[in-house]
Amino acid sequence: MAQKQRRPVTASDVQQNSSETAHSAHEHEHGEHLHEAPNADFLSNLFGGGEVDHTTGEEVDAFVQADEFFNYYIQSSFDSDGNGVDGRIAILDDAAFEAEWVAYAIQRRNPNTGALFTEAEARAFGVNAFEDNGRIVLHKNRGTPGTAVHESMHLFTHSSYATTMGFNVNEGTTELFTRLLCSRVNIRREHNYQAQHDAMYAVATGLDKGHNLLARAYFDGQYKALKDAMNTVPDRYDNWLALMQAGNFTAAAALF
Repeated sequence: MAQKQRRPVTASDVQQNSSETAHSAHEHEHGEHLHEAPNADFLSNLFGGGEVDHTTGEEVDAFVQADEFFNYYIQSSFDSDGNGVDGRIAILDDAAFEAEWVAYAIQRRNPNTGALFTEAEARAFGVNAFEDNGRIVLHKNRGTPGTAVHESMHLFTHSSYATTMGFNVNEGTTELFTRLLCSRVNIRREHNYQAQHDAMYAVATGLDKGHNLLARAYFDGQYKALKDAMNTVPDRYDNWLALMQAGNFTAAAALF
């Protein structure tokens, strides 16, 4: 298969160009993610509320398609009209958002307990946004302009990633790519999922072409190259994954 050149990625955007075999078509199975964590927009809190200037689906699509790295991995998620996120975002007021969130959450597992959410737990969880079966639901007064980007990354994720890697790796990788795109297009993003992000940042910068290896797994469901790169140190992949799933992020990052 012919190799395809694309813009490489590191945290400082200075990695040498690299190439990999073309990626597979995406397979998506939505609705199994608890998305943006309970971390309201600092400025909204400071000034007593107010609507967040959420990024639109149309804007996210444009940013992704204009970026060589993201377009390379995500292009197969767009429909024949060139839409990926456009038309999938709903911005709701407090009452409507809470009603939809509770209905969504009580059918899913609370990551803090491992059991299905109770209604009381769902109401207390306080998320900014979530993605349900391909639809992004945002609270109009919570989050930042980067919230829609985070949720959009979940839309583009391969269906196997969350179940293969677990909640912490999934959210950490989502946040890693969210912040990368936000930094490139000057979208403000708060430090959501900071510990998970930092642990995945260690992988991305600790492995040669680490961002690309993670992208192949996250967007395309291709794990072999990532595992092989980790296992240049024997058993590192299994040890790392166990630490991440247990929430021992410092130890996981120290492996790189």
